[in-house]
Amino acid sequence: MFKKEIVIFYPSFENGGATENLINIINFLLKKNFKINLLSHSAKKKYFVKSKNLKVISLRKKFP
Repeated sequence: MFKKEIVIFYPSFENGGATENLINIINFLLKKNFKINLLSHSAKKKYFVKSKNLKVISLRKKFP
């Protein structure tokens, strides 16, 4: 079986229903061995299940 990779862009990581749903979806996909790249302004890994398949990319820095 091959690994599936998902890139998620979620610019505003604030408290709310949509953010809670995103956290639940990402945790579910991590348990199913998906590789996830999350691009967000203020997301932290502490919200998610510990996994080597999760990469959180901060948008605080400017991209070239």
